[in-house]
Amino acid sequence: EKLNRVVVASCTIRTHQPLFREALREAGLNQFLFEMANIRDQCSWVHRQDPALATEKAKDLVAMAVAKVRTHRALHLNPVAVVPRALVIGGGIAGLTAALSLAGQGYETFIVEKGPELGGHLRLLRRSLEGKDLQAFLAATLDKVRRHPLIRVYTRARVEDFSGHQGHFVTTVSLAEAGREHVRRTEKLEHGVVIVATGTEENRPPRYLLGEDARVLTNTDFEQQLSDRPQAAAAYRQVVFIQCVGSRDAERPYCSRVCCSHTLKNALQLKALNPDAAVYVLYRDLRAYGLLEHYYREARARGVIFVAHPDEKPPEVAREDGRLSVRVHDRSLGTDLLLQPDLVVLATGAVVPADVEKLANQL
Repeated sequence: EKLNRVVVASCTIRTHQPLFREALREAGLNQFLFEMANIRDQCSWVHRQDPALATEKAKDLVAMAVAKVRTHRALHLNPVAVVPRALVIGGGIAGLTAALSLAGQGYETFIVEKGPELGGHLRLLRRSLEGKDLQAFLAATLDKVRRHPLIRVYTRARVEDFSGHQGHFVTTVSLAEAGREHVRRTEKLEHGVVIVATGTEENRPPRYLLGEDARVLTNTDFEQQLSDRPQAAAAYRQVVFIQCVGSRDAERPYCSRVCCSHTLKNALQLKALNPDAAVYVLYRDLRAYGLLEHYYREARARGVIFVAHPDEKPPEVAREDGRLSVRVHDRSLGTDLLLQPDLVVLATGAVVPADVEKLANQL
């Protein structure tokens, strides 16, 4: 019919736009001189109780599509070269694993890490809940990264500029000289894809005497102590864990997913080293994600006491006559408990690094 534009009034472009564009191409018309009026999903389906008005709306939708297609111009797709290299931002275990996966498939990969060494938060941890030696795992992973010929590592590096398009990006990184952070040089990296693996940091809010009393630790601090100085566990008569410190509140409404399992890990390890220690876990909700529920049951079987408290009545930690005291309202008993622990361990959750927002805007 010597058409120079085509409008199809039917369903959504999501399902049939490729089919109709192909029909235009086969007929010798540029595929982009085409428009669809969705009179099914956005009209007949949502207005089935009023078919008369739905018909009027359908007419308007078709008229709008016709008016729009008049302004269409022929477009042509031109293939562009893809740079077969990858950039991984962040040298923690997620970034290292991603780089090894890419390099294992034959792609040169850059790792950009802002710190002086690779490993991220995993450097602070000692063992997994299942008992895996995390430092041995990290060392083995780092060895694979260093020996892989397709992986280039940049430490003390910052992303200064990011440009380009899908398949061909150009990232400018600045690199500090060893021991001279203020002396930096820049390097341009060309790559086809980006993986952002900037990781997390342990939140350390100024709550419950954290930073004021050496007997108040975070879960990460306590894990290091249990691993590096296991003999110290024998001196603890009573240890209290407090969950959701600085999390699931107005400032940070999210659950970090790992804090409860971190507490279960440390409580079980403490019980293994000192079975006679009285161990309390004070919580609002305990969340043993995935298949971790049996560790909660194991902790209870070993004598760990779990005390649920109301959201509006968080525990109170005080220091009186040189001793720590923790007061908590037991939701089950309906009364307050007064504990006098040798150690208070805080489950403080995860936060993003401070400079991630700048990087996100650059990307």
